[in-house]
Amino acid sequence: MRFFLLYAYYKHTLIKTSFTLKLCFKLLYSCVMHCVLKYLDGSYMTNTTLRERFGLDAKDVQMTSNLIRQTIELGLIKEASPTQSRKNRQYIPTWFSLEE
Repeated sequence: MRFFLLYAYYKHTLIKTSFTLKLCFKLLYSCVMHCVLKYLDGSYMTNTTLRERFGLDAKDVQMTSNLIRQTIELGLIKEASPTQSRKNRQYIPTWFSLEE
């Protein structure tokens, strides 16, 4: 009986971790794709546009900021202008350059 409980706990943990990783990947992918679409549309991704895309309230600024920070750390997006203030930061995909 004890072995079964340990196995069930292990399997539940593995499934939960797998689900969490898939959700994280989908959020990161969505952030990058939103950034690409904004860039191709001739504008930039911001914290506000990403919140609007996900349908989040203004109180969820920290959640989108964390997602953007993680995407930058992975090297998938970058700041369009590093000299901009923190509140008005704009982002572009890493593989696009501003010089054309």
